[in-house]
Amino acid sequence: IIKEGYAHKESRIMKSWKKRWTVLTPRNIYTFKEKKKYVDPTEVISLHETLSVKAIEEGKKKNLVKIQTKRNVFFFSFDTAEEAQEWAVNMSKAMAKTCLLDNEDDITD
Repeated sequence: IIKEGYAHKESRIMKSWKKRWTVLTPRNIYTFKEKKKYVDPTEVISLHETLSVKAIEEGKKKNLVKIQTKRNVFFFSFDTAEEAQEWAVNMSKAMAKTCLLDNEDDITD
């Protein structure tokens, strides 16, 4: 686990905001309903499928991180701008490492 903590995540279908325990690993971002209960994630975002990660402000929502994947866009809201920036930086670094590892695998095959 690279980083974990609470965030509010916008649901893809209902567009409502839910408080989720968020976990960043070297390959994925997981969200769970409960803190430190790593079963039945409500979302799994593959860093391999991620195109960009940005700390943004949009409308009335502040302290957002926008994650663009090949198939979806995800929004996470944090309590402070610093926290949003820290998550965005960590997610971006993990995404870059995942891409590098995948490319190295391709070269050595």
